[in-house]
Amino acid sequence: LLEHETWLISLLADVQVLDCCGDAQLEQQCAELSACLHRELGLLEEFQAQEWYRQQSRINDGGHMDMKNWMARLLSCPGIEKMMDSVNERTRARSGPTQSRQQDIWDAPIIETFRDPEGLRPFTHGPPGEGRYIFSLSIDGFNPFHMKVAQQQVSVTGIYMICLNLPPHLRYLPENAYLVGIIP
Repeated sequence: LLEHETWLISLLADVQVLDCCGDAQLEQQCAELSACLHRELGLLEEFQAQEWYRQQSRINDGGHMDMKNWMARLLSCPGIEKMMDSVNERTRARSGPTQSRQQDIWDAPIIETFRDPEGLRPFTHGPPGEGRYIFSLSIDGFNPFHMKVAQQQVSVTGIYMICLNLPPHLRYLPENAYLVGIIP
């Protein structure tokens, strides 16, 4: 594109300095050629602006997925929704004092203190067929230069959400973590 633009500009410069020696027909042809070159340059500038905005939107997007879309993608994986809902069923089935040794966050009595909007029952004990999901928020900062010695201190911070309804062996896999945002 730059070569084409340079070529059009050089042609336009040549036409503008062309001496027509007072010949009306030659002056008219030079004016038509100059108008055609200006039109082509305008089209080229318009194309360059469109291409620049297209590239910027691709860069700015960064592949970020909306939370609803991410959750829909997660729940559409075969067997995941049933696996996530089984955690709620386990907490419902548990009665009496909690185990002395807790294996997972779901074994902690704190989960039962989260109440539904009316405050009547635990949040996880929703109506049948309704998914109740609990997330943890994780914030992690790191040096993008891989801990190399640098003159200035630089860090990038990632904010993630982890669905605690997933079993521990699936919970922290990158494909199951939701990237909320990045702070440069």
